[in-house]
Amino acid sequence: MNPVRFSYPHPPLPESKTWLVAQRPGTPAFLDPYMKVWADQHIERYYRFSLLFADGYWLYQGETSFIKLNVRMFGYSVLDYFLSGKNFRMYLRRWDKVKAQSDRLWHRYGGKAFSMLSGEQLVELVHECQRVLEDIWAVSPLAAMIGDMATDWTNWWLEQKRVPLDQRQAHFSTLFHSSEISETVKRQIVISKKIRRAVNKRKAAERLARAFAYAKSNFNGYVEYSAEDVLRDAEAAQKFNPKEQKVLAKAKQAILKKLGANTQERNIFSLFGYCQYNRDERMAYEQRLFALIDWALGGLAEKFDVSHDALKYSYAGELTLAKLQDKTYKDLLGARRDGGLLVYWENGKKGSYVVGENAKKIFDAVRTDEGKHDQVRGQVAFRGKARGIVRVVAHPKEAVPDEPFVLAISMTSPDFMQFLRKCVAIVTNEGGITCHAAILSRELKIPCIIGTKIATKVLKDGDEVEVDAEKGIVTILKRA
Repeated sequence: MNPVRFSYPHPPLPESKTWLVAQRPGTPAFLDPYMKVWADQHIERYYRFSLLFADGYWLYQGETSFIKLNVRMFGYSVLDYFLSGKNFRMYLRRWDKVKAQSDRLWHRYGGKAFSMLSGEQLVELVHECQRVLEDIWAVSPLAAMIGDMATDWTNWWLEQKRVPLDQRQAHFSTLFHSSEISETVKRQIVISKKIRRAVNKRKAAERLARAFAYAKSNFNGYVEYSAEDVLRDAEAAQKFNPKEQKVLAKAKQAILKKLGANTQERNIFSLFGYCQYNRDERMAYEQRLFALIDWALGGLAEKFDVSHDALKYSYAGELTLAKLQDKTYKDLLGARRDGGLLVYWENGKKGSYVVGENAKKIFDAVRTDEGKHDQVRGQVAFRGKARGIVRVVAHPKEAVPDEPFVLAISMTSPDFMQFLRKCVAIVTNEGGITCHAAILSRELKIPCIIGTKIATKVLKDGDEVEVDAEKGIVTILKRA
């Protein structure tokens, strides 16, 4: 009998470990603050609920991170806590303060010539950005883990309401509708208005590229946001129809009324909708900090004759002027970068070591057995059907195909926008109904299936597939 109790109805709770396995671009300088929130339970500085897990790891190798977390009942705890109106209002106040911290740092340093800053200033800037990243993740657990739990809970709830399986997929995107416009679309709308008013659109695009320079940055640092990106975003804004927001809001209320949702259940779906918006909002404020950290590390690399990429293998709070002048430390950073680095914790105790020859064992632990599959199944994020040739994408720096394609990816983030604009369908390994791919597929009107777990293992470049985002099935028609 599970001793944990929550204030709302729910499916059977996991008895022990519930592993979240993921792969995405990222290195310690950017992701270690995130890990510290979980490992050191920083969330409890703000909220009175237990994380309910205490083990997992991050493996960093090259520009990629492999994540395995025991999330157990974290999402259930988050939902229970924030269903209280008082707790949610307190969160909004704290969240506004943290966003303001990120904004202040960006306005202060975003246009700086980093070569003009002293080594001491650059080190302090890295630390300050990392501290704010910790606060962003500690203050906003709503966006962090509730997505996958929300998908499971909604499937269970619809089953309890005796909704046929084929109708559940149709209800999903509507039930998770948020009345808020995502930060990505807000930025595109601002850009579009400024471009339309500009006499010299090219110069206006160049100014906007500097103002929103962080827009494609990720867990591996700064990614250039060019004038061409600005013009594409201005064009994308034309597709946004505010009337659809109102239509979806009415449709959501109609479904809840038809299914006899009580006040608590309506509140749950309201919170799920907010989570969808908050996930994209949180990323926008993270990106400012990712860009600043990367630029500061670049400045330190020049001043102290150390590889910029190696500096990305420094832990949060680790850098000092003395270490940057120590050859032993520089060699250690290179060893971490070249051999791979595992950061782990067990029973709340954190440790770290260079993986080296043990890397294969870790890869084996996170790898999903691909087996022999003719189909891949997942959760529908945006309905529709498409047929096309698969492109498996692991990194945003890869070339974008000239012809339309089906995007197979572990998980999307803003720096993959160039792929999202050209693909005819999206299929992901990871993610719940509030993930980035789910949000953007709905805004771009692209058929999308998420959370397949094995898409990038089963699907290969050149495979011809049919994506049925009505039923959540990808069928391989012809192997490459």
